[in-house]
Amino acid sequence: MPRRWSPGRTTSRWSSTWRGERPARAEPTLLLCDGRMLHDAMRRRRATVDEVRQAVRTQGTGGLELVHAVVLETDGTSSLIRHSQRGSGSALANADRAQARDDVADRPSVPRTAPR
Repeated sequence: MPRRWSPGRTTSRWSSTWRGERPARAEPTLLLCDGRMLHDAMRRRRATVDEVRQAVRTQGTGGLELVHAVVLETDGTSSLIRHSQRGSGSALANADRAQARDDVADRPSVPRTAPR
């Protein structure tokens, strides 16, 4: 017999898994890149300017211009990479990829017209 929701039954964010659906997965999100805050990404992840600045200060850095990246991780913590520690940037690969996908999704679609 299929499970049905009833008013007395509690639900959770994992309740959709019994129907064969997969729960949504969070991805790391780039919030600051080369000292510039990425406000669209911050808005999507509900991060404030103060929270990004706090992440920078917590790592003992005094200026945003010294930071290569601040990443909001999947567990809600933030990671900071200084310019001097960037290396090849391979640790940022999945955050960069997620950011690029989000940027494309945010762009308004431009209707393409056939040449005359």
